[in-house]
Amino acid sequence: MRTVGLKLLALTLTTLLTASCAPVSLVNSWRNPAAPQRTFSKLLVVSVASDTAARQLFETVLVAELRGHGVDAIPGSSLIRGNDASDRSVVEKAVRDSGSGGIVSLQLDRVTGQSTVIPGYTVTYSMGWYPDTFSSWDFYNYYGSTTVVVPPTVITDVKWMIRATLFGADDGKLLWAGTFQTDRPEQYIAIGKDVAQTVVNRLSREGMI
Repeated sequence: MRTVGLKLLALTLTTLLTASCAPVSLVNSWRNPAAPQRTFSKLLVVSVASDTAARQLFETVLVAELRGHGVDAIPGSSLIRGNDASDRSVVEKAVRDSGSGGIVSLQLDRVTGQSTVIPGYTVTYSMGWYPDTFSSWDFYNYYGSTTVVVPPTVITDVKWMIRATLFGADDGKLLWAGTFQTDRPEQYIAIGKDVAQTVVNRLSREGMI
C-alpha cells in the first residue's frame, strides 16, 4: 500500500513540475561591443506592459532574482504609476530618484504568427454500387456520396517575443539585449521566473552585475 502511495506522490510531483515548466527560449543575446566594461550594483527594473498586474509581476520576479545575486534592485512600479509610464519626464525623474546606475527593461516586443498550410486532399470510399437501392441517383449523387474533398487548412502558430534590455542610467546607451520566445503566454508566472533567471545569469556571465 505504501509503495502505491509513493508512486502516486511521485506521479503527482512529476505532473506539477511538468505543468510548471514554461516553454521559454532565449532566441538571441547581444552585448554592445563599443561600450566599456561596467558592473552595476544598483539597477532600476522597468516592465513595459499594458496590464498593470503583469507589469508588477515581471518587475517583482526580476527584482527578487537580482537581489538574490547581491544587486540592489528597485521595481519601477514603486516610482512610476501605470498612467505615467509613457511620460518621459516622469520616467527620467524615477531614474534619478532611484539612484540606479542602470535600467533593466522587460517588454513584449511583438506577436508573430507563423502560418502552416496543410494541403487539401480527396478521399474516395469504395462503397459498392447498388442500382436497385440508388437507381434514382445520377453521377453527381454517386460521386458525392463516395468522395470526400478536404480543403486546405491554415494553422497559425502565435509566439510571443519578450525583449530584455540593459541601459546605462547616465547616458541612456544600450549595453545588453536578449530576446525570448514563448507560445504559452497564459503561463506568465512561470515565464516571468524563467526570463528573470536567464537575464540575471547572462548579466552575471557578462560581468555586468
